[in-house]
Amino acid sequence: MKTIALFAVLATACYPALGSGPDVQTVASPIAPFGEYQTFSFGFTENPPALFEASARSLEVERRVRDLVGVELREKGYVEDDTKPNFVVRFGAGTQQQEDTRVYDDGARGSSDLISFGQIDVDIFDASTRTKVWRGSAVLRVDLTKGIDNSFLQHTVQGVLASFPTRRATEIQPAAGPIASGAR
Repeated sequence: MKTIALFAVLATACYPALGSGPDVQTVASPIAPFGEYQTFSFGFTENPPALFEASARSLEVERRVRDLVGVELREKGYVEDDTKPNFVVRFGAGTQQQEDTRVYDDGARGSSDLISFGQIDVDIFDASTRTKVWRGSAVLRVDLTKGIDNSFLQHTVQGVLASFPTRRATEIQPAAGPIASGAR
């Protein structure tokens, strides 16, 4: 059995200043047969990303992400098939809070605030070899006092899957048939 190794460094402990959008990172196996893939299914939901925790909010995000990932993959030309998929999609979500301490020009430390982050991971496994062939991850600042913004979540999932290959539609040639005679 071939082992496909994926190496990716996804920052989970210290984040750069995140603007209004997510920090998206992806990595793909250089030997994965993406051109052969036509169908997908969903596997079990993964544990929260490392250093992140499951919460009622992250469970709700996971519920919504499943539908959004399905829509994105169908728009890329793939068909959901639970009976014989070419690849299996697994994903997880979690939240994390970090203390942000103000440091003044003279080096003195001031008050601290808690900053909340959310992370969504999407992993793609080749169904026949059960090896991971693709990974996408998004880290974003979240306000845990507000509800989940569906349009922002959709934008985040689109960003995560933007680099996942689009299925090339094969040209369908019309079947050769008898030529109608006598048509003038």
